[in-house]
Amino acid sequence: MSFRYKSALLSLISMALIYGWFFVTLMTDQHSRALAHVGRLAMTVVILAVVMAVGHILLEPAPER
Repeated sequence: MSFRYKSALLSLISMALIYGWFFVTLMTDQHSRALAHVGRLAMTVVILAVVMAVGHILLEPAPER
């Protein structure tokens, strides 16, 4: 598989899982205040950025010698 394909797959899976978790918790916890939802959204953005950065570092192709 090419790096571009693995990168797209990483993006698709990580976004589906992280934002899926966010929307499930949003729907099941409707009695929370709006600020709690905003904090949870900010947390998902940070988690997604970390997962994407670490994932791309691990997927980076090795330099050829």
